[in-house]
This record gives sequence, structure tokens and C-alpha cells, in this order.
Amino acid sequence: MKMRKIALAISTLALAPSAFALDLTTGVPAGNIFYIGGASAQTPGLAVALGKFCNATTGNLKTYFDIQDGKQAFVYTCDAATAASGLTVGSKFVVAKVDAGGSWSGLDPVVNRTDASKLRFPTLTDAVVGTPTFANSAVTAGTAAGDIMWDDGTSVAGHTEAGVKMIPDFALSDVSLNLFKARGKAIGSSSNYSVKGTFGGQGFGVIVSPSLYAALQTDQGISTSCAATDGSCQPSISKAQYANIAAGTKGLLQQLLPATTLSSTKTLLISRRSTSSGTQAASDQYFLNFPCNATTASTLGGAGAPVSATFTDTPGGVGTVVTVQLESSTGNVKSNVKGAAGFAIGVVSLENAESGFSPAKYVKINGVSPTYYKGVADTTQKKAIVNGLYDFAYESHMVVSSQAVAANANVDLLASALRADLANGSNLTTSPGLFGDPTAVGKATYGTTGNSAASMHTSQFSRGQNECKTGVYKY
Repeated sequence: MKMRKIALAISTLALAPSAFALDLTTGVPAGNIFYIGGASAQTPGLAVALGKFCNATTGNLKTYFDIQDGKQAFVYTCDAATAASGLTVGSKFVVAKVDAGGSWSGLDPVVNRTDASKLRFPTLTDAVVGTPTFANSAVTAGTAAGDIMWDDGTSVAGHTEAGVKMIPDFALSDVSLNLFKARGKAIGSSSNYSVKGTFGGQGFGVIVSPSLYAALQTDQGISTSCAATDGSCQPSISKAQYANIAAGTKGLLQQLLPATTLSSTKTLLISRRSTSSGTQAASDQYFLNFPCNATTASTLGGAGAPVSATFTDTPGGVGTVVTVQLESSTGNVKSNVKGAAGFAIGVVSLENAESGFSPAKYVKINGVSPTYYKGVADTTQKKAIVNGLYDFAYESHMVVSSQAVAANANVDLLASALRADLANGSNLTTSPGLFGDPTAVGKATYGTTGNSAASMHTSQFSRGQNECKTGVYKY
């Protein structure tokens, strides 16, 4: 089995002189240890919120993260909680967050409470702090690093703890529990969970490999050496074009490059997430209208896609070798697309900065860019969303374990504090792709001018927690 590791980021510490063991639960009250599962897209916003729950003077947030397998696990520690956390002021707390599998992998154990659905979390009592450096701008950056053994089950270098399987205290999801139910996921007794409801929203985008980006530019009459900074260099695909790819329509490259004459065999990699992913659920709904159209999304990018598939598509007698690759993390999708030798395409959440998967790039959808707004580069990757121009976005949800709350009232306190923070768009200024939802907080908080500084991080539109609906103006 593959060993995964978690690296420690401590922005306030110098390089550790040598490796040493560390118990992250030392001095932490039993009620201040929390486990969260679900959407990887929500992790950056979660990290920002938790950072605000720490006393900046005596309790700076320390972040551990998985440095392999697409960064699928995180551990946050704080030495002194603030009142905003809902916890006892000055008390230590630890939060473990596992992204592996995506939204449904976090929701499933909370709502169904089966042994098979349990998530494996890092063992918090056996960290090893060493000296490697790292950088992960999506969460934090630091100079000291270390690891925690998890999700392996094998003793490594004297460490017998390899993670522990358990039911999360609560889960974060890119989409609603109802959407997963409509996709055929079994939902257990309502006594197992409570739905906190919408706490914000998440945008998504289509990324393509460098060679496909250049081919799209050429096909659309854009010079591949275009250096304009107003977004005009960025090619576009239509919603219908990606829908045809996801539905497995023949002539996939002709769908993407209608003005290009294909004269030689090409390769096309479709990198997609697993059916447990909220990103995949959002993609299926947005492009294929599944499950809201009450039909089965089939073949390639849809809900019924195989783990992997390779076939030859022969539009016009020109062979295209198409490979479908299913991944458990957004990180792996990014790696697949940016590293593809030929054409590649995939869907990721917009908290991922383009610099994090260069030389792959985002493309426009129906002529609207997720990374430019009014001809200016948008590093927040949400201005077009909150102003109703770019609609590949859905409201996020939080589901809390009733049993966890009954055993530890602090679970509900922390969950409520996180929901309040993540629903407040003004608290998401440093979280690309994440936005406040007006139905969760109330539009009066942000004034009446949709493009004002106060409302720039809160959407003016909402689907009302129903992914089957079109976003309606709320300001």
C-alpha cells in the first residue's frame, strides 16, 4: 500500500534542527478534538476560518498536510481559541480534515453510520517534525515540515500508528445531500444527522492541457503567442461541447475543434472525479442536467463512467485515442491535465489558482471567463460568479452528526461558528472561488450595490439550495 504523509507548516518557526516526535493532542481538552470529512474545495476556506479562531499572539494556527496523493488530508492545531470559535477562550483545539473521495465520502459515514463508510484519519498522537521545506499557497506556507503516518496500516520507521477509521463529526459538501440522494446514494435515518444548510458557495471551471489550449486558440482565431492581459487570449468552450464529451458523443475532438481539420491520430485524456465527489456531481448537473433530468448520466464523464476506459474514436476516419481516468482527488486531476503529452481536459473547483497547475489553463465557458472580469484578471476567481455572468457554481452544505453533538456539545458550537464564517462573503476575501450565499446570511449585510467592496465576495444570485433551479437575483 502507498504511504501518505502529512507535512507541517509553521510560518512562525525556523527550520527544525532535527526530527522529533510530536503528540498533537497534548494539552488539548478531549472536547476540542474534531474530525471533518468531505469536499476538498472547502478546505482553503476552512483553514482561513480556523486561523481566525486562533489568538494571533499566543495561538497561531499550525497546519499539517498530506504531501502526496493530491493533498487529501490536513490537520490544524491552535494553542489559544478565540470567542469566535464557540470554544472556551484560550483553550487548545485540533481539527483533522480528510478530503479523500470528496463530498460524499464525508457525508456517507455521517448520514449512514456504517463501518464500511468510515473515513481514515491521521493518527494525531504520532507526528514527526523534520526539516524539509514546502509551499502550498492554497492553505498556508511555511519553513518547517514533518509527517504523520496515515491510511496505510503498515509500520514505518518505528511508527505503528497508520491512521484510524472513524465517523466524522461533520461533513462539508460542494452540493446538497438531496442531490446525492437523487444520484442514487442511500441516505440513512434523519436521527443520524442534522443539515446546517447552505454556508456559502463554490465555483467550478474547465481546465485543459497546454497543447489543447493552443489548439483551441488556433481553432478560434486567437494567436498562440497572444499576450493581451484583458482575457481575450483565453479560448472558450461551450456548455454543449463539454456536455458532448461527458456524454460520450462520437467525434469528441470535432466537438472541441470544429474549425480544425484533423489529419493525424490524436490523444484525448478526460480526467474526472469519482462519483463520490461533489465536483463531479456539480459537473454532471451543470453539463448533463443529471440527475435533475431524471435520466441516467452515462458513458464518459457522467455518473455511470467506469474507473478507467480507453477507446478509439474515429471521426472522419481520423483516429483519436480517448482515455477516461477517474481520480479520488482534484489534485490528481490537475496533475493529469498539466502533465498530459497530448490533449487533456478536466473539471476542478475554482479555489485552485491557475498557477497551481501550470502549464495547464482554465478556459471560458460560453464565452465567459472564470479568471477575468470586465477585462481585468480576477485573482479571486469569483467576480463573474457573484455578478451573475458565470453560472458554473453551486451552494455548499454542511451536515453534522447528531451522535457526535450528543457526545460533545463543542461539535455543534464549532460547526455553527464555521458556517457563520464561511457564509459571510466578507470573510472570504483570501479564498479564491468561494463566495458567501445571500440566503445563508442575508443580503442586508452587504448593502445594495452588487459591485461594492462589501458585496464582492457574496453572490447576488442563489439557487435556493436546489441545484435543479437557475440562480435568481437576490439583491
